[in-house]
Amino acid sequence: MAAKQRYVISISVITVLILGVGGAVGLPSAFAVRERAGQIADERRRIDDDFATRRAIRDSASSLGATKASMAPLAAMSVQEGDELAFITAVEAAAQAAGVTQSITLETVNQKERSKYEQAVPVRIVVNGTFGEVLRFMDALERMPYFLTTEAISVSGNRGGAATAATLVDAVINATAYWTSRTAPDFARGAAAVPQP
Repeated sequence: MAAKQRYVISISVITVLILGVGGAVGLPSAFAVRERAGQIADERRRIDDDFATRRAIRDSASSLGATKASMAPLAAMSVQEGDELAFITAVEAAAQAAGVTQSITLETVNQKERSKYEQAVPVRIVVNGTFGEVLRFMDALERMPYFLTTEAISVSGNRGGAATAATLVDAVINATAYWTSRTAPDFARGAAAVPQP
């Protein structure tokens, strides 16, 4: 019996030692594995967040580039700083081609700031000619390379002249022209080539 007892005690002691050594080595290793798994999960979340942020930035840059490219042709139709005379000359050429007399007034006192680079300038054009000529002039205004928003048009018969086969009319056109500063970014000045990010 004593041998059996020694055998049971020996096995129990060896089991306790194995469990003790296994616990002393295994538990910290299990905790280290769990901690490492948490760190890996945190790093994976950070990488996913960075990837999502980069994708959002890339998409935003692409969208901004597309917006700039679509704005450039419209911006090119505004009167550029330093080229105001070209706008006046275009209106005068349209009047000459239509066979009407005209006077144009840029009401810069009443201009409105649309952005720090752009102004909306009221324009008043008084035209005299036959009704057909006035219509041709208005058609020419519409086809000018400038964006001119018509606010109001009034047409009246010209009572000052003698009656003729072609009755003359006076037309007053109130419109708005858009002026862009030289300091505006390229796309706001209608630059043709907008770099894509």
